[in-house]
Amino acid sequence: MITVRTVQIKDYEFINKWWLGWGEDSAPKLIDLPNMGLGGVVVEKNNIPIAVNYIYLTNSNMAYLANAISNPNYKGKDRMQIIQVLLDECVRRAKSLGCTFIWCTSNERGVIERCKKSGFVVVDQQSIIIKSTK
Repeated sequence: MITVRTVQIKDYEFINKWWLGWGEDSAPKLIDLPNMGLGGVVVEKNNIPIAVNYIYLTNSNMAYLANAISNPNYKGKDRMQIIQVLLDECVRRAKSLGCTFIWCTSNERGVIERCKKSGFVVVDQQSIIIKSTK
């Protein structure tokens, strides 16, 4: 069963391990994440965390989705479907907060494909993806 929920402080134990598991030197600091690290969404399958993404809010009607990370040990065939659920939930939450413009950047082919499925327009195949919720 796939479920989504808001990031909790206790999640940082596994989130930090994921960053290291993907070869990063460190994870983003809580002070650099929205709402001191609590402005993110976790998607789980059968209570096992699979991926996380953060929703940065601005002083306008724009939201920025960033610092997505996934469980490097999860190899299920439904991995991309689960990540799609996460992206769609981030868009839904941003819209519910009044955001009419959502953007993210990535040069990862899989992220770009997931964004296209969520209705984003790819401005530049190398980096910028935008979505208007109007």
